[in-house]
Formats: sequence, C-alpha cells, structure tokens
Amino acid sequence: NKEDQLLDDPSTLDQRARLFARLGIREEDTNAPPGDSEKLIASLSHIDVKKRIEATHAIADLYATLSPEKQMHARINLILMTWRDVDTYARIAAIKALGSTRMPDVSEALQVALRDEEQDVRAAAARALGNIPGPTPIVLLVAAVIRENEHWSVRAAALRAMGDSGERAFLNTINLALDDEDDSVRIAAIHALAQLEGLNAAAHLALIAQRDRQPHVKHAAILELEAMGSNDASDLNTGDYKRHTEKGHE
Repeated sequence: NKEDQLLDDPSTLDQRARLFARLGIREEDTNAPPGDSEKLIASLSHIDVKKRIEATHAIADLYATLSPEKQMHARINLILMTWRDVDTYARIAAIKALGSTRMPDVSEALQVALRDEEQDVRAAAARALGNIPGPTPIVLLVAAVIRENEHWSVRAAALRAMGDSGERAFLNTINLALDDEDDSVRIAAIHALAQLEGLNAAAHLALIAQRDRQPHVKHAAILELEAMGSNDASDLNTGDYKRHTEKGHE
C-alpha cells in the first residue's frame, strides 16, 4: 500500500533511523511500520520529558507518511499532551506538532490552550491556529490581542496568526494594534496588514515608516514596502514623501 511504499523509500528509512536513534529505539525492535508509529506515539507519555518532546518532533516529521488511522491516533495523544503535560516546553512542542498537521479537528484543542496559565504556551497556541485551514476562531484571536494585561508575546503571536489566516475580518484588530504600546506587537501588526492587504496597505505602511517612534518598527514597515515593490519605500529616502504627507494632512 501507499504507506508501505513511503516507509520503504531510502530517504524515509534514513530519516526514520535518525529519529529512532534520538528516541533510543532500536531499529531491530521495530520491524513492522505500524509498530514504529505506535512506539513514537507511546513515547508521548514517556516519563522523561526530553523523550516526550523528541517524540513530538518525530511525529511532526513523519506525520504525512502515517496512515489516516495512525494520524488520528497521533493527534489525539498530542491533544492530551497539550492539555495535561506538566512541562511547559512539552505542551509547546505538542501544540506546534498539532499546528503542523493542518487538520481542522485540532482547532478546539488549540483554543483551549489559548487559556493556558503560561504565556509561552498561549503564544504557541495562537501562532498554531494560524496554520489551521477552515473557519478561524476569530473571536478568540481578537480577544488575545485586545485582552487587558495579556503578554506582548501572545498579542504578537495572535496577530501573526491573523495574517496567516487570510481572514479580512481581522483588519480592524490589526489596524488598532498598529498603535500598540509594544514595539514587537506593532511589528507583528505591520506584517499581518501587509499579508492581508498587499499593495492596498502601502500608503499606511509608508506613513508608519515615516512617523513611528522606534527605528526598528520603521524598518519593518520599509521592508514590507520593499517586498511588495512599492515606490513608497524609495520615496522615504527623499523629502518628497514627507512633503506629500504633510500636504495631505493640511
């Protein structure tokens, strides 16, 4: 079958051998492909946190080669790990692995992770949601950006997810975030705006490049303008743009 053909491919076998070496699994003990994947999935519950994290990376790397049944089994165990693992970094690894599956049925688990007590876990969940196709949990991502006292890393991650989603429903939130007090959040909003609006964002980005109080935020706007080939980026190096914007605001 297709799974056997994939697992018999030399490049896949080499990759699998490297993964098993990292996990401490001997190749001679895993003759059948189903047993291989079961050992990887079982490692998600290993007592050693390092082994659990390594297993998430391995499953993410080999996910496309698994049968649909094994993929489902892996997703279920990664979801449980996302909710229950006592280690912050293990939860983050599981969240990233879930996001890499691009399966709509992991969206709810990621939404739950948005309420995790650890800011790094919440940020990872927000970022992963941007990888999931289909209806995006708009309300929750917006809430993550505008929530009072939410950590800047979570706000920035949610904005990047908004840009990745392609949902124009996020534009109001993104535009508000362009005035966020945190530089990293403003940069994430700049990137998201460019993703969703393309050349239509050029004038707004040029204004940010001219007026933002932080040089690295200005630079982020200029880079987006250069990426879209906008003439506004070169105009910023002359007095013409400044005179043009001042005239437009008289």
